[in-house]
Amino acid sequence: MTVRCNTCGTRRATFSSLLRHKAASGHGKNCNCGGYHFPHRPGSACCDAAPYPTLRRAQRAGATGDDLTDAFLDDALFGRNHKPTTQKDQTCPF
Repeated sequence: MTVRCNTCGTRRATFSSLLRHKAASGHGKNCNCGGYHFPHRPGSACCDAAPYPTLRRAQRAGATGDDLTDAFLDDALFGRNHKPTTQKDQTCPF
């Protein structure tokens, strides 16, 4: 029987060797960011490591309309995916 690591996809011959691999590489670490009330996989929908955590939390709370739009704009403009432009980025490549 072979088992596969969910994070990197490598295969191990036994479950105990998979556990040793996860401990050595850090693949088995759970996130405790507060997006959920339990330890969870990093990048889950409400996790702070997800692309739009504020939007997902608003959807989960039952927000509609303008509240969802505001949550999306907060994530898009000020979230972790926001990258401010620099003078070098504004030059035309053509």
